[in-house]
Amino acid sequence: MGVSVSSGNSVFGVACLALSLTAAGCTDTTNNYLTSIDTSELECSDGVDNDGDGAVDLADPGCLSNPLGASEAEDPACSDGIDNDGDELVDYGEDPGCAGPSDLSEVDDRAECSDGVDNDGDGLTDFLSDPGCSSALDAAEFPDLACGDGVDNDGDGLIDYGEDLGCTSAADNDETDNPPECADGVDNDGDGATDFPADPGCTSSLDAHEFPELACGDGIDNDGDGLIDYGEDLGCRDGRDNDETDNPPECADGVDNDGDGDVDFPDDRGCSSSNDQLEYPELACQDGIDNDGDGLIDYGEDPECGNPLNDDEALGSAMECSDGLDNDGDGDIDFPDDRGCSSSNDGFEFPDLQCQDGIDNDGDGLTDYGEDRGCRSPVDNDESDTTPECRDGTDSDGDGLVDMADPGCSSPDDPQEFPNPGCSDGIDNDGDTLIDFPNDPECSTERDGREDV
Repeated sequence: MGVSVSSGNSVFGVACLALSLTAAGCTDTTNNYLTSIDTSELECSDGVDNDGDGAVDLADPGCLSNPLGASEAEDPACSDGIDNDGDELVDYGEDPGCAGPSDLSEVDDRAECSDGVDNDGDGLTDFLSDPGCSSALDAAEFPDLACGDGVDNDGDGLIDYGEDLGCTSAADNDETDNPPECADGVDNDGDGATDFPADPGCTSSLDAHEFPELACGDGIDNDGDGLIDYGEDLGCRDGRDNDETDNPPECADGVDNDGDGDVDFPDDRGCSSSNDQLEYPELACQDGIDNDGDGLIDYGEDPECGNPLNDDEALGSAMECSDGLDNDGDGDIDFPDDRGCSSSNDGFEFPDLQCQDGIDNDGDGLTDYGEDRGCRSPVDNDESDTTPECRDGTDSDGDGLVDMADPGCSSPDDPQEFPNPGCSDGIDNDGDTLIDFPNDPECSTERDGREDV
């Protein structure tokens, strides 16, 4: 018998394929169309176990169910007795990568999180059981993330997200939590004080470090003046000041700096106010000495002293402020025209004192005594205003907020309004796209120094 093919309906006749193939071929008498096939070269229909695997013809997977196959030898991967994909599973029936014995590949291309196999050997299989799977489409079950593996990875007695504070989510791979030093229960700087508020190096429990402690809050007399920290030592402007050293003017420091037996203003005549930087030298017209030997001493007694700032009791000439001369060459002559003269008895027209010279000497837009707050009197020779910015009534840093209304001020004695704390500086300091209080939830008030804790 042979194989006949019907050309009329394009359907291959298979009446003689299974058992009746012969060298003579098959004949389809219905269509009277004869096709002769030489089966002597077709191993898959020659009745012989050509590859010695114990399977003959169509029973041999190497034939792929095709009686016209030329060779039995090419067994598909899923029936060749070999672990082709190295998963220690062999062929169809054992290797899940084989859907049938004729499959050409053992490789299982299913996602591990939906393949029914415990791929990572943790006793849990696929999504939702294996925490290493975030969905059924995950390619691999391994590794399980630390915050979802059921293990106390950091040894703190707390396990995974929802219990261990070190886990920010189930996808977090680190259980370790690193609380700020000011809230971790540890004396990190070894000063015997732990965390806020016990450790003065902590301004709040959110401070990342206990160390270093600031000089004005460390309980130590850092400058050796017998006064300790902010609230006692005048050198401390606030608790965040890191320098206890105060340098008050000589005329207010409690010391007889010029060795004349008089201390500070008003006792020392070398001081015109408590803000004078120096007690020395004392001027002849205020030193309590009869410098010219006329039996008259100082301004108010010796007529040669035109004012307390004169340094010569023995002028021996007419007072410049009443001599009809422009002695200082400023275009103004004598009192009251020359602003360097406080009276016609003044010995000198020159120099004009800053707080009466009609000039804005410190460039603040204010001129002389009565207008410039830096002038304490008309004979003050310095217009500079040393009032701390946090109580000077001025928006010193130009942010629209004045003095203690400005979050850059922690106390009225702060010398500067700027910089503003991190939670009110208009900057996204921690890069989370949220800026300042109240927008950034890490800021509890506008005076918080940091956005990121």
